[in-house]
Amino acid sequence: MRRFFAALGLLLLMAHAENPSKASFRLFFDGPQPVVLVNHTHVFHTPLAMGEVTEALGVVGIGGLGLDLTTHAELGGFLDYRAWRLWMAASGTLSLSGSSVCYSGGLDWLGYAYETRTTYRIRLGGGGGLSICYPVSGGEEIAVRPAIEGVANLQFRVIPNVIADVSLKAGFPFGLGGAVGFALAY
Repeated sequence: MRRFFAALGLLLLMAHAENPSKASFRLFFDGPQPVVLVNHTHVFHTPLAMGEVTEALGVVGIGGLGLDLTTHAELGGFLDYRAWRLWMAASGTLSLSGSSVCYSGGLDWLGYAYETRTTYRIRLGGGGGLSICYPVSGGEEIAVRPAIEGVANLQFRVIPNVIADVSLKAGFPFGLGGAVGFALAY
Protein backbone atom coordinates (compact mmCIF):
# COMPACT_ATOMS: atom_id res chain seq x y z
CA MET A 1 0.00 0.00 0.00
CA ARG A 2 2.91 2.32 0.71
CA ARG A 3 4.18 1.82 -2.84
CA PHE A 4 0.81 2.87 -4.22
CA PHE A 5 0.79 6.12 -2.22
CA ALA A 6 4.43 6.80 -3.12
CA ALA A 7 3.64 6.36 -6.83
CA LEU A 8 0.56 8.61 -6.50
CA GLY A 9 2.62 11.29 -4.76
CA LEU A 10 5.30 11.13 -7.44
CA LEU A 11 2.63 11.47 -10.13
CA LEU A 12 1.16 14.54 -8.40
CA LEU A 13 4.62 16.14 -8.12
CA MET A 14 5.27 15.56 -11.81
CA ALA A 15 1.89 17.06 -12.69
CA HIS A 16 2.64 20.13 -10.58
CA ALA A 17 6.12 20.53 -12.07
CA GLU A 18 4.68 20.27 -15.60
CA ASN A 19 2.26 23.13 -15.09
CA PRO A 20 2.63 24.94 -11.71
CA SER A 21 -0.13 27.46 -12.45
CA LYS A 22 -2.74 24.69 -12.30
CA ALA A 23 -3.84 23.16 -9.03
CA SER A 24 -1.40 20.54 -7.87
CA PHE A 25 -4.11 17.97 -7.29
CA ARG A 26 -5.25 17.95 -10.94
CA LEU A 27 -3.94 15.00 -12.87
CA PHE A 28 -5.57 15.83 -16.20
CA PHE A 29 -4.99 19.09 -18.02
CA ASP A 30 -7.52 21.05 -20.02
CA GLY A 31 -7.57 20.61 -23.77
CA PRO A 32 -7.10 17.65 -26.03
CA GLN A 33 -4.42 15.19 -25.03
CA PRO A 34 -2.54 12.91 -27.43
CA VAL A 35 -3.74 9.32 -27.52
CA VAL A 36 -1.08 6.65 -27.63
CA LEU A 37 -2.09 3.28 -29.08
CA VAL A 38 -0.02 0.25 -28.21
CA ASN A 39 -0.07 -2.63 -30.68
CA HIS A 40 -0.76 -5.89 -28.87
CA THR A 41 0.32 -8.97 -30.78
CA HIS A 42 -0.18 -12.63 -29.97
CA VAL A 43 0.85 -15.99 -31.34
CA PHE A 44 -1.85 -16.10 -34.03
CA HIS A 45 -1.38 -12.50 -35.20
CA THR A 46 1.32 -13.04 -37.82
CA PRO A 47 1.50 -16.52 -39.31
CA LEU A 48 4.90 -18.12 -39.61
CA ALA A 49 6.13 -18.94 -43.08
CA MET A 50 6.69 -22.68 -43.36
CA GLY A 51 10.39 -22.09 -43.91
CA GLU A 52 10.55 -20.41 -40.48
CA VAL A 53 8.75 -23.17 -38.57
CA THR A 54 11.33 -24.86 -36.36
CA GLU A 55 9.01 -26.69 -33.96
CA ALA A 56 5.58 -28.29 -34.17
CA LEU A 57 3.65 -30.25 -31.56
CA GLY A 58 0.71 -32.32 -32.73
CA VAL A 59 -1.48 -35.40 -32.73
CA VAL A 60 -1.57 -37.95 -35.51
CA GLY A 61 -3.58 -40.95 -36.64
CA ILE A 62 -1.80 -43.65 -38.65
CA GLY A 63 -3.10 -46.57 -40.67
CA GLY A 64 -1.41 -49.13 -42.84
CA LEU A 65 -0.96 -52.59 -44.23
CA GLY A 66 1.95 -54.65 -42.96
CA LEU A 67 4.30 -56.93 -44.86
CA ASP A 68 2.47 -59.97 -43.43
CA LEU A 69 -0.93 -58.50 -44.46
CA THR A 70 -1.48 -57.17 -40.94
CA THR A 71 -3.66 -54.09 -40.82
CA HIS A 72 -2.97 -51.57 -38.11
CA ALA A 73 -4.37 -48.29 -36.87
CA GLU A 74 -2.36 -46.04 -34.56
CA LEU A 75 -3.13 -42.95 -32.56
CA GLY A 76 -0.32 -40.89 -31.14
CA GLY A 77 1.57 -37.66 -31.19
CA PHE A 78 4.74 -36.10 -32.53
CA LEU A 79 7.15 -33.30 -31.86
CA ASP A 80 9.08 -31.73 -34.74
CA TYR A 81 12.26 -29.97 -33.72
CA ARG A 82 14.15 -28.47 -36.64
CA ALA A 83 15.00 -31.44 -38.88
CA TRP A 84 14.02 -34.14 -36.37
CA ARG A 85 10.69 -35.74 -35.49
CA LEU A 86 10.07 -37.65 -32.28
CA TRP A 87 6.91 -39.74 -32.46
CA MET A 88 5.03 -42.03 -30.12
CA ALA A 89 1.89 -44.02 -30.82
CA ALA A 90 -0.35 -46.77 -29.55
CA SER A 91 -1.83 -49.12 -32.12
CA GLY A 92 -4.12 -52.05 -32.54
CA THR A 93 -3.23 -54.67 -35.16
CA LEU A 94 -5.42 -57.30 -36.72
CA SER A 95 -3.94 -60.21 -38.66
CA LEU A 96 -4.76 -63.77 -39.67
CA SER A 97 -2.83 -65.06 -36.65
CA GLY A 98 -4.73 -62.88 -34.17
CA SER A 99 -4.88 -59.34 -32.88
CA SER A 100 -2.49 -57.42 -30.68
CA VAL A 101 -1.92 -54.06 -29.05
CA CYS A 102 1.35 -52.30 -29.86
CA TYR A 103 3.21 -49.31 -28.47
CA SER A 104 5.83 -47.76 -30.66
CA GLY A 105 8.10 -44.77 -30.71
CA GLY A 106 11.03 -43.52 -32.66
CA LEU A 107 12.99 -40.71 -34.17
CA ASP A 108 12.80 -39.65 -37.81
CA TRP A 109 15.20 -37.38 -39.60
CA LEU A 110 13.26 -35.18 -42.01
CA GLY A 111 16.24 -33.10 -42.96
CA TYR A 112 15.86 -33.09 -46.71
CA ALA A 113 13.44 -30.33 -47.67
CA TYR A 114 12.25 -31.23 -51.15
CA GLU A 115 10.25 -28.01 -51.47
CA THR A 116 9.45 -25.19 -49.04
CA ARG A 117 6.95 -22.42 -49.72
CA THR A 118 5.18 -19.86 -47.57
CA THR A 119 2.13 -22.01 -46.95
CA TYR A 120 3.48 -25.58 -47.29
CA ARG A 121 6.60 -27.72 -47.25
CA ILE A 122 7.52 -31.21 -48.43
CA ARG A 123 10.23 -33.11 -46.57
CA LEU A 124 11.84 -36.48 -47.11
CA GLY A 125 13.66 -38.55 -44.56
CA GLY A 126 13.80 -41.75 -42.62
CA GLY A 127 14.37 -43.09 -39.18
CA GLY A 128 13.72 -45.83 -36.74
CA GLY A 129 12.49 -46.81 -33.36
CA LEU A 130 11.06 -49.66 -31.36
CA SER A 131 7.72 -51.46 -31.32
CA ILE A 132 6.43 -53.57 -28.40
CA CYS A 133 3.35 -55.72 -29.10
CA TYR A 134 1.14 -57.57 -26.63
CA PRO A 135 -1.17 -60.28 -27.99
CA VAL A 136 -4.83 -59.78 -27.08
CA SER A 137 -5.42 -63.50 -26.55
CA GLY A 138 -2.53 -63.71 -24.09
CA GLY A 139 -1.29 -67.01 -25.49
CA GLU A 140 1.79 -65.71 -27.29
CA GLU A 141 4.88 -63.95 -26.06
CA ILE A 142 5.43 -60.22 -26.11
CA ALA A 143 7.12 -59.19 -29.36
CA VAL A 144 9.79 -56.49 -29.37
CA ARG A 145 10.72 -55.40 -32.88
CA PRO A 146 12.82 -52.61 -34.35
CA ALA A 147 10.96 -50.16 -36.54
CA ILE A 148 12.73 -48.81 -39.62
CA GLU A 149 10.98 -46.47 -42.02
CA GLY A 150 11.26 -43.99 -44.83
CA VAL A 151 9.00 -40.95 -44.68
CA ALA A 152 7.62 -38.43 -47.17
CA ASN A 153 5.99 -35.59 -45.23
CA LEU A 154 3.74 -32.72 -46.36
CA GLN A 155 2.85 -29.93 -43.95
CA PHE A 156 0.58 -27.05 -44.89
CA ARG A 157 -1.06 -24.19 -43.03
CA VAL A 158 -4.74 -24.64 -42.16
CA ILE A 159 -5.11 -21.46 -40.08
CA PRO A 160 -2.26 -19.21 -38.90
CA ASN A 161 0.26 -21.27 -36.94
CA VAL A 162 -1.86 -24.44 -37.08
CA ILE A 163 -0.67 -26.89 -39.69
CA ALA A 164 -1.97 -30.12 -41.16
CA ASP A 165 0.53 -32.94 -41.34
CA VAL A 166 0.29 -35.74 -43.93
CA SER A 167 2.94 -38.48 -44.11
CA LEU A 168 3.48 -41.53 -46.26
CA LYS A 169 5.59 -44.24 -44.62
CA ALA A 170 7.23 -47.43 -45.83
CA GLY A 171 9.29 -49.68 -43.62
CA PHE A 172 9.60 -52.65 -41.34
CA PRO A 173 7.58 -54.14 -39.63
CA PHE A 174 4.56 -52.06 -40.58
CA GLY A 175 4.96 -52.11 -44.37
CA LEU A 176 3.08 -49.30 -46.11
CA GLY A 177 1.12 -46.68 -44.23
CA GLY A 178 -0.13 -43.16 -44.11
CA ALA A 179 -0.63 -40.63 -41.34
CA VAL A 180 -2.78 -37.54 -40.96
CA GLY A 181 -2.52 -35.11 -38.07
CA PHE A 182 -2.67 -31.52 -36.89
CA ALA A 183 -0.06 -29.51 -35.04
CA LEU A 184 0.61 -26.14 -33.47
CA ALA A 185 3.67 -24.65 -35.17
CA TYR A 186 5.99 -22.19 -33.43
